[in-house]
Amino acid sequence: APASFDTNRVMATVRMLAGQIGSRPAGSDAARQAAQYLVQELRSLGYEAETPPFTFRDYIDRGSELRVDGRLVGTNTLRNSPAGAVRGQLVAAGLGRPEDFAGLEVRGKIALIQRGVLTFRDKVRNAAAAGAAAAVIYNNQPGNFRGTLGEPSQIPAVSISQEDGDALAEQLRNGQLQAEVTVRSEVREITDQNVVARRAGTSGRIVIIGGQYDSVPDGPGANDNASGTAISLELARILAAGYPHEVRVVLFGAEENGLIGSAEYVRTLDADTKGRIIAMLNLDMVGVGERLRLGGSSELINLASELAGSLGLRPERIPPDQAGGSDHVSFLRENIPALFFWRPDDPAYHTANDRPENVEPARVEEVGRLALAVLEALKNR
Repeated sequence: APASFDTNRVMATVRMLAGQIGSRPAGSDAARQAAQYLVQELRSLGYEAETPPFTFRDYIDRGSELRVDGRLVGTNTLRNSPAGAVRGQLVAAGLGRPEDFAGLEVRGKIALIQRGVLTFRDKVRNAAAAGAAAAVIYNNQPGNFRGTLGEPSQIPAVSISQEDGDALAEQLRNGQLQAEVTVRSEVREITDQNVVARRAGTSGRIVIIGGQYDSVPDGPGANDNASGTAISLELARILAAGYPHEVRVVLFGAEENGLIGSAEYVRTLDADTKGRIIAMLNLDMVGVGERLRLGGSSELINLASELAGSLGLRPERIPPDQAGGSDHVSFLRENIPALFFWRPDDPAYHTANDRPENVEPARVEEVGRLALAVLEALKNR
């Protein structure tokens, strides 16, 4: 009989990662320490394991503001906007298309642009090409929004609400406005690492088990995601006793910075390897709260939902259009079948209170046993 799921072992790993090592944001000494600990654990279970490094640019938003004739208007920084403070006349530039800037004198001025039709990146690019010193994009529906430029822009750029934008556009029809845009941001090069382990199989097929092992800077990340990391180690222990498929355990760095580690891992896979992966199981935030949600590939969700019934669990399905911001998404993008396990109701999410004593052993066990049932069912695939 296969070894049974040992919740005490899982809780000990949670205490190690979130209790002893603590907060482990990407690039930190604590993240490196956690990666070393995980590699040693996996090697002791008989896996080949390593910590391949990767480097990425991390954008840090320290806030922004817009003053118009001295009055403060609420802004969001458009992600990837450079830092800077710009004063100048505010000029209405329609939707920010090249033809909107034709014949408009915006050199050294601040362009007020309506959201819609073009990407934020193209609007800001067009404004910069016309000589504008900064760009302000106002929403085309009520309230403000958070947007990203997708690449560093040449000029500071912020967003404001539809209400503020309409009011400013109206005032510009009747006269001039002086404005000041300030963006406080920084870009850092960060070197981080994934933890990648493997154990050979005999079938030619591959299963991947994993989840992020990093945390936000604000807390020790016990549920998010020492819980999923610890379950992955326990599943690795059980499968080491004998499993037909090659088992890869991949614990991702820099998930909290935008799924960086998983995107990096998937980028290293060749077409042959991608084609042999029958399932990627992503365990993220699975130790707090009654509700369990499953997302990812519908075939795997169906399988897991069926098996959940026999374990007395009633998971909810995450609709495909809300794939969820977690590492399985990096696999789905490459058409690799993936299954996401997630509990949505953690009051301590991303806070200093996400501590080991708040992780519920019974919840951990439910997910561990369900993941194990899925892996057992995949034996014959």
